[in-house]
Amino acid sequence: MLLSNSAFFIFGSNSNGRVTAVPTSRVIDIFVSRLHPMTTINEIKDCVDLIKGDNLVIDRGHCEKLKARYEHLYASFYIQLSVNSVDMKRALDLYMCGES
Repeated sequence: MLLSNSAFFIFGSNSNGRVTAVPTSRVIDIFVSRLHPMTTINEIKDCVDLIKGDNLVIDRGHCEKLKARYEHLYASFYIQLSVNSVDMKRALDLYMCGES
């Protein structure tokens, strides 16, 4: 039974040429610690660019050096990345693996 106020939604249809979906993005927050105390923000950004490969990251939004308890021993960073929602799992796997 259909009511006159019913609405129909099509999600993820690639075959419909009249309606297109809006690409969505997600934010990944990464905390990195125990790096050499002289590590710079630019080195971290370069590392993110090197790891991302084939344009996985939409925006390398924010990178901040955190205040470490023992600044003469190690450095810590907070990195915020924006990725396409469809690439979220691949991005998490890539940036959270030990080799990265």
